[in-house]
Amino acid sequence: MMKTFLISLIASFFLPVALADNLNQEQKNALKEVMNQLTNPSARMEQLKNDKRAQDSDKAVKELGGEYSEEIYQLAAQIMENLVREAQGDPDKMMKILEKAQQNPSAFADTFSEEQKRKLKELGKKIEKRQGKLIH
Repeated sequence: MMKTFLISLIASFFLPVALADNLNQEQKNALKEVMNQLTNPSARMEQLKNDKRAQDSDKAVKELGGEYSEEIYQLAAQIMENLVREAQGDPDKMMKILEKAQQNPSAFADTFSEEQKRKLKELGKKIEKRQGKLIH
């Protein structure tokens, strides 16, 4: 259950992002900026100042992940790279993949590398343990 929720949350980061890897320099710069926001907390905080959707996503990450929020963002950045590759830089394909990911998170997770699957599993266990401590 936690794994499915994490996958859905990670997929939701990218729904508003329609970037392509093989397009013009402006789009490549936009992708680089998104990756920076996912992996760099200070860059993310800057984005959060003016973006309500990003604020909502960040709030969900922090509520779910607590002290593991940065690990969620790091995994999301890796998955973003996979997504761009899988869609061959096509923004429409990216959106379709993400829409399917929202409907079937487990199938989306099956596309992850073995290392990403391991990280997802570990992260899910950490969060479940954390939530158990919060409930008791």
